[in-house]
Amino acid sequence: MARGGLKFSIHCLHDPIVLQVYLQLANRYDKEIRGGRRSVLTKIQHRDEQASVHMVLCVAEAELAGDQVRLLLTDGWSEAHAKIDEELEKQVRRGRLCAGDKVRIYAAERADTGSAPGERLVLRLTANNTRPAEWHARLGRSRDAPFLVSIRSIISRVGVVPAVKVVVQRVMPLVYMETRSDGSKVWRSEAAEENAEADFAARVGVEWEDFVTRSLADAEKGEADSGSQGGDADAARRAERLREALRSEFMRQGGRERRTVPLLRFQVRCTRTGGVPGASCFVTWWRPGDVGHIREGAVLLIRNLQVAQLRYRGLLQLQVHPAPSHLVWCRQASQLAAWGAAGASSHVLRRTVSPAGDLRNAVVRLERADAPA
Repeated sequence: MARGGLKFSIHCLHDPIVLQVYLQLANRYDKEIRGGRRSVLTKIQHRDEQASVHMVLCVAEAELAGDQVRLLLTDGWSEAHAKIDEELEKQVRRGRLCAGDKVRIYAAERADTGSAPGERLVLRLTANNTRPAEWHARLGRSRDAPFLVSIRSIISRVGVVPAVKVVVQRVMPLVYMETRSDGSKVWRSEAAEENAEADFAARVGVEWEDFVTRSLADAEKGEADSGSQGGDADAARRAERLREALRSEFMRQGGRERRTVPLLRFQVRCTRTGGVPGASCFVTWWRPGDVGHIREGAVLLIRNLQVAQLRYRGLLQLQVHPAPSHLVWCRQASQLAAWGAAGASSHVLRRTVSPAGDLRNAVVRLERADAPA
């Protein structure tokens, strides 16, 4: 029986498909068991990697079950279920996202709890952080920077935008937003904010002096009634301790701090190859640092943008929060000719399959076609 099983195994190895599967399993054993290397989905499932990393996955299954869409992704080693938004569901129903397609994903989120052992991995994907990948893209985690998208391809109120490369059209003055204790918000210009800060500091200074005067008078009266005595050094130490206690009590009373956030809003235009104009939008930069490089004609690379719920003056509004790598100055618009494609990931992939006779010889080819601006 053992000899017959050995002959059967040797005979199966002559089949190219079986041999290829055997070699892949042997390769996986060497890397995962002997080498201790794990795939990106395995690391995410074990919480050794963030789900927001840039990765390339392949669609293993895309099934329609009534109103439900089941999407299964793989990195070639492990698998993960996908919880997608309405826009991606439309792509699946239209056949634009089907089994065998490769997708680039950035800033995904875990939709599962991950608390129970063996629980399946579920990733939450949106149309803004998912794009078609090249047919030759390597599966797994990508070491490249977040991929670029065009402004026209951004869906409102959905997810995180990986990166855009834009040219600044107009820069608006710096404004400040103050949130009051009742939740209301007040918007001020830079000059009005300086006046409001000066008035607030003067009012708090007067209140502080009155508070200290009353508190010290009460403390001196208490010491006189108790008949406590001491030298000048002891009196100075008591006064310093009393002043520190008064400062803490004064700040705890509330209304002594202003919750003010500066923001810079500027209008940008997505650029394309050859400098052909693209779509425009507004970018709101919260707590901006050095704004000297934000000027008309400058080309910016902005990463990790949030899509605002409301539009501004009829245009899409993106938000970027302070981080050293979120906003990078590139060059002036006059150098766009040598720049290259700005909307590198805004293209449309046409999926063509060679005439199917034998599935093993079927070739899937992805061709790139630039989307209209």
